[in-house]
Amino acid sequence: MANTQGQLAQTTQQLQAVQSKLAITQKSLKTTRIQLAATQDELVQTQAALASCEKTLSLTQSKLAATQNKLTLTVNELNATKDLLAKCEASLSITKQKLAATSKALATCQAKLDRANATIAQQVSQIASLKKTVALRDKKIASQAAVISDQAAQISSLNKAVAVRDQKIAAQADLIAAQSAEISSLNKAVAIRDHKIAAQAATIADQAATIEAQAAQIAAMRARIAHLEGKLATVGAAQEQTEGTMKKSFDDPDFNIPGETTEEKAEAVAGAIEELNAGMRQALYKNLGGKETKTKGKK
Repeated sequence: MANTQGQLAQTTQQLQAVQSKLAITQKSLKTTRIQLAATQDELVQTQAALASCEKTLSLTQSKLAATQNKLTLTVNELNATKDLLAKCEASLSITKQKLAATSKALATCQAKLDRANATIAQQVSQIASLKKTVALRDKKIASQAAVISDQAAQISSLNKAVAVRDQKIAAQADLIAAQSAEISSLNKAVAIRDHKIAAQAATIADQAATIEAQAAQIAAMRARIAHLEGKLATVGAAQEQTEGTMKKSFDDPDFNIPGETTEEKAEAVAGAIEELNAGMRQALYKNLGGKETKTKGKK
């Protein structure tokens, strides 16, 4: 009987020691559970915000790509316009060269005409002076008349050539005026293209700044996730420490808290606390800093 009472007392002491350790463990688990719940809420909010930022970033990058495509098309159109302008300027230069050559030819014809007129005047003067000797100068007059006839024909031909040149000059002047108007129109088109390019470049700069700001937000959120994952790892370490305490206290090396994840194990510990009898829960309550009260709850 005495041995039985001694064993009972020893068993009671061991039970009290186990209850004390269990109370400490339960207190730690309750704190861990609260921290885990808060950490999970923060993690869910952070992941939602990260998903929203990534979606916004994707839309911004799509808009930027579309804007860059428009800019490329605008630059191509501008280059084509500049090529056309260069061709028009080359054509205008050729036309001016032709006009200069025509003017030079006209000057040559005018010089010939002036010389012919001078010759005619000189010959008319000679005819007037030779009328007194008409009989003696008939042969010379006939010869000079033939020369005058040839020169008159040359003058008529030169006049026709001058008229043709004048028509060509007038046509070329009209062509130059038309080309000048076209060049003016092209210059206006180039100015409009330049203005569009400047506006699109400003839009691209604004979008690039937005992308940089969103990238900074994403980096901050990823750092927050890493911090929360560190907290989650701390909770897991606390659970492993609790498992080690249980294994050592009850000499059960195969003991593990039920559950595959940290969250499942925390729920398992919370459920186990709910299943404790009133005495164990009171001991746990006291170890967690509770006041001395009457026992309530499940028996």
